[in-house]
Amino acid sequence: MEQNNYSLTLLLVVIFLLSFVKGFFVRYPVIFWNLDNIQNFQIYSPIFTLINIIISPILLFIIFYKIGNKFDLKSNLKSTIIRLLIGAYVGHFLADSIVRFFSEYGIFWLTLIGNLVSLTFLTTFFIAFTGLAIAYLKQNN
Repeated sequence: MEQNNYSLTLLLVVIFLLSFVKGFFVRYPVIFWNLDNIQNFQIYSPIFTLINIIISPILLFIIFYKIGNKFDLKSNLKSTIIRLLIGAYVGHFLADSIVRFFSEYGIFWLTLIGNLVSLTFLTTFFIAFTGLAIAYLKQNN
């Protein structure tokens, strides 16, 4: 039982951190545009885009595939889904909030509602859950 709680907490922390990083790199252009610093945007845009491409599907899938090799998905299905959804949403929400704090769009409620309506955090959830599910199916066959 203690191993399961540790694994579920690990899932929540990892999805939160990766979702936060992914959310920040998706929203970072707002900072540069509002600071009227187009030169920095042009310099760093390819780097941030490459990091976002690597983090989004590839790194996220690999990390959750590795976690899924040692995780019993069948017995923890509901709690896994809830933790992955919460971690993905909170990570994207905090990243968006920090970016909006440094920009002129610092409205908390707009960020909260905007994240719920856009559902961008669901891509992070589905990639992570797919990695866990494939690892579980491979482990049990």
